[in-house]
Amino acid sequence: MNTPLVSGLTSPTGIAVSSTNVYVANFNLGTIGEYDAVTGAAINTALVTGLDGSSGIAISGNDLFVTTTGDGTVGAGSVLEYDATTGALINPSLVTGLNYPVGVTVSGSNLFVVNNGGGAVSGSIGEYTTAGVTVNAALVTGLNDFPQYLAVFGTSLFVTNETAGTSSSGSIGEYDIATGSPINAALVTGLFQPFGIAVVGPLVPEPSTFVLGIAGLAGLILVAMRKTNRHVQRAPAA
Repeated sequence: MNTPLVSGLTSPTGIAVSSTNVYVANFNLGTIGEYDAVTGAAINTALVTGLDGSSGIAISGNDLFVTTTGDGTVGAGSVLEYDATTGALINPSLVTGLNYPVGVTVSGSNLFVVNNGGGAVSGSIGEYTTAGVTVNAALVTGLNDFPQYLAVFGTSLFVTNETAGTSSSGSIGEYDIATGSPINAALVTGLFQPFGIAVVGPLVPEPSTFVLGIAGLAGLILVAMRKTNRHVQRAPAA
């Protein structure tokens, strides 16, 4: 165990693991850095640069998917695709028209993206192919508690809800990955500003993609941690 494994980061948000490499999104710098997953040594601290509000990242093969909030207005968010080895931009508009996208994860050939929302727009989870084709932009809707990050376990999607940072009112909800129907919208409650989430277990379809935190639950591990400097959060409705 190495604490800290990587230091000197600036507002780190998303994190993904692929083979022996760790990729970290730095929100304020607009960069993604690459590090050795065992030693924490920097491989390329500026693998990707020039991002506009980078939050979530996920890896599938050699493809690195990144959510950005754009200029912060409703509909300005997007998912970009980069080469995970060189950092070269593959597709600057893989998915567009998103509302404050935060978490992203990959399961099979599909991407699942959390829209934090904006103004009177409720949070949601959309489903897209890794080629950017929309499967269901409103797979899960009506998420009014500032949804943040998500993880896949078997046929379930787990999402953290920050609930505007109110003390001990955060939660983790569980939804059916195929239909978006709630299985248990209040699976875990009483959390304080939960942010990232990861699942560890034999049924995880994509063991390479994780976001940090910690909380045990039955035969799997759900991870959720407090994010003290909340950079991505939709404004409450007027």
